[in-house]
Amino acid sequence: MAEYKILNFDCEEDLSKYKESLLFDAGESVAGMTIEFKNGFVCEAELAVRGDVRIALYDSEEGYVRYTQDYSPELRTAIENGEWDKIDIGNNNWFEMLYTLKDAKGNEIASDGDVYEEDISKHSPETLKESMLDYSECFAKYYIDKDKNKEALDISKGE
Repeated sequence: MAEYKILNFDCEEDLSKYKESLLFDAGESVAGMTIEFKNGFVCEAELAVRGDVRIALYDSEEGYVRYTQDYSPELRTAIENGEWDKIDIGNNNWFEMLYTLKDAKGNEIASDGDVYEEDISKHSPETLKESMLDYSECFAKYYIDKDKNKEALDISKGE
């Protein structure tokens, strides 16, 4: 019998556009996953863009912008090409794994997040799913162990 079951996983087929978080607005979701562990504990995970942007080109009179829809073609190109010496970043954003862990009764045990430092653009949906599962298992195990609910989670096997 499996020790966890992936209830759902959702992401785009082509992840190549997720090379740089500055190309996306805060709140945009990259992928989502729900995992049910033995005894009914559930971990909901989302990989999303977090943080507010304030960005401009150094040699531009356009001033700072906050939303990708307001990026000039020159600013977007500089970001895509990694030309950081041309860009004034007042505030940055990042990719983050957000977690919520609930017990079998649906009571929230913990909610947290971690900066996601892997290059999402190099993932396939399957490898991103595996990565998110690894992050989620570590998160769930930590909080379940912390709450002395070790019997609720054995993540050594899964499907």
